[in-house]
Amino acid sequence: MSAEKNISNLLGIPQRILALLLNVKRSQLAMYEWGERPLNAEVINKMTELVEAVQTNKDETIAQSLTAQEKVQYHAKLKKLLEENDYQQVALVRTIEALEKKCKNRAKMLQLLHHYDHKEKTETQEEILGRKLLQVASNAGKKNVFKMLDHQIQLKFLQQQAQLLRKELGE
Repeated sequence: MSAEKNISNLLGIPQRILALLLNVKRSQLAMYEWGERPLNAEVINKMTELVEAVQTNKDETIAQSLTAQEKVQYHAKLKKLLEENDYQQVALVRTIEALEKKCKNRAKMLQLLHHYDHKEKTETQEEILGRKLLQVASNAGKKNVFKMLDHQIQLKFLQQQAQLLRKELGE
């Protein structure tokens, strides 16, 4: 019998514990699992009972396999994760809103630069300096577009995570 299909793995317990439960030596059990030695009918019946007990609950979720105290801790942990997720979402929304404002301002700067590019070239020194500063400011603002995109992706991820947490909490 392969290691993936042996009884102790099927039951999810170490071979030495299974041997104690069956009241046999670990070496006897190992030899049985490798098909090298038979076990008596009484031991086979005990083993069958154990396998049936595990198989009747094979559709159990991880949360269902917890003790009552562990379920309380699990639920508290999920709530804490959801609270942290909500906080991060609020912070990201604020950051995205600020970046959107900066991106809109950059778009206006680019429109102004386009206007000056199509205007007659009789500009004063101050206008030339102002246009150059506008160019520098608009170039510096282009990184905000990519930052905003990164934050929007992160927000979508957090929203999906929140859905999963709420589902697990039964909300």
